[in-house]
Amino acid sequence: KIFDFYKNGVNCGIAFTNVKNNLTPSLGALKDCDKIIELDPEDYYYCMRGSLKEDMHDFEGALKDYDMAIKLEPDEANYYCRRGILKVSMDHPYRALNAFHEAIQLDPSDPNTYCALGNCMLKIYDYKQALKDYEEAIALKPDLAEAYTGRGLAKLELKDTVGALKDYIS
Repeated sequence: KIFDFYKNGVNCGIAFTNVKNNLTPSLGALKDCDKIIELDPEDYYYCMRGSLKEDMHDFEGALKDYDMAIKLEPDEANYYCRRGILKVSMDHPYRALNAFHEAIQLDPSDPNTYCALGNCMLKIYDYKQALKDYEEAIALKPDLAEAYTGRGLAKLELKDTVGALKDYIS
């Protein structure tokens, strides 16, 4: 289903049922993203297409789109965080660190970035730092379930089984 909307006088039709609602990614949705970028090449659309490509396991293509979004809007913390998450997914956690640190520098109040950084630190076996990152995420958003799960994993690796169990129960 295509929804038409106008931006700066440009008619931008896009498959929001596929892209915005996180339904199954499709080539049709990807073509819609290509068309909207052709008509209105803005950072948000590159990020949206990167996310779609990531869901379709086109990691290199997604990385290029996130890089373009960053080039167009270098002050958007979310783009750096998405880039970092993607690099962790690609089994390059060390290469993801700069992206997370840049995101935090731009927006130190986003708990999701700290949680994603904690996940990255787990991947590189830095459990003490992961614990700190999850605790920062929880301080910013006390109901962020993923942060408690990650903190529990970090505590378990640090041999704090009682603390880990408390995180899993709460």
